[in-house]
This record gives sequence, structure tokens and C-alpha cells, in this order.
Amino acid sequence: MTDQPPKADGDPPAPSAPAAAAVPQVKLRDRLLPAIAAAFGPLPGTEGANSFETNLATRFNESKPLEGAVTYIDRVIDRQLNKARGLLSFNSILLAALNFEHSCVPHWPEWASILALVSSVPLLLLMLVVWGQPSRFATAADDLKATVTLSCWRGYALVFSFLFSLAAVAISILITVWKLTGAVTCPKI
Repeated sequence: MTDQPPKADGDPPAPSAPAAAAVPQVKLRDRLLPAIAAAFGPLPGTEGANSFETNLATRFNESKPLEGAVTYIDRVIDRQLNKARGLLSFNSILLAALNFEHSCVPHWPEWASILALVSSVPLLLLMLVVWGQPSRFATAADDLKATVTLSCWRGYALVFSFLFSLAAVAISILITVWKLTGAVTCPKI
């Protein structure tokens, strides 16, 4: 029961609670993709990649309309391949070191090895040569679009591999610190 007096027929109706405003549902994908693009560069096929392509075409428009832009992106891809080679070499050294690790921390070296191996898979795929459709080479604009897309995908593969390799290094450092500080004691072998 309420403490309000009963209402007469002539009284105005009591104000109802304000209707909840229709809040548009924002999907996680709509929030996550711009954050990823801001951190790691444009996603292929998005507005960011298109503006990247347009800016390159405008930048190199003075000499040969698009040939300079295609040459520039090819050099970017070469640098990406060199980074992939370096990270593959680093992962092989990390795997060799983890292979010799007889840790008293169960399964940690194995997890670090798995992370290093998972990190290596996209790097090996970067070395795959795929020519694509002949129409890709019909005009410099088509070549630029395909090369920018390839560069974006390779950039994301490098970031993915780097993060997994970094996680493997972090686990290796933790094992070493634990052993050096005496947080874990290992039996003498």
C-alpha cells in the first residue's frame, strides 16, 4: 500500500517512469577493429587500407602515376620478409634453449616451446609465394591495391608472431628468474 490518496476521475494521470531510450547495441567487433587498426595499422579491405592506398598514390603521383607507389610497397614487403627471417632465427634459438631446459617448474618450458612454434607458423607462411590472378597485374592501380592488401596481411602476421614469441620469452625469463632467486629449487641432476 502507498501513502498517496486515491485519485479522482478528473485528476491527470500520474507520470510514468521515463521509457528507456533505445540504446544502439555496439558489437564487440565494431569496437575492437578500430582499436586493432589504431595499434597495428590498417586492416585489409577497410577504409584505413583504402586511405593508405590513396595516400600512397597521391604521394607518388609526381613521377610515374602509380609505379613509384608499387615499388615502395614492394620494399615494405621486403622489409617485412627480413623481419620474419629474423624472428624465425630468434625462435629457433629460443627453442634450442628451451630444449636444454630441465625445469622443475612442470610444463612451463613446454608451453614456451609451443608458443614459439605457433609464432613460427605465420612466419613460414609469409615465405609462401602466390602469384594470384593475372588480372592483378593488368594496371598499376590493381597492382597497388593487391600489394597494399598483401602488405597489411603480412604486417598482421608479423604482429601475431611477435606477440606469441614475446610470450615464450616472458615464460623463459620467469623460469630463469625463479631459478636464480631460489623461488623454486631443482634437484641436482
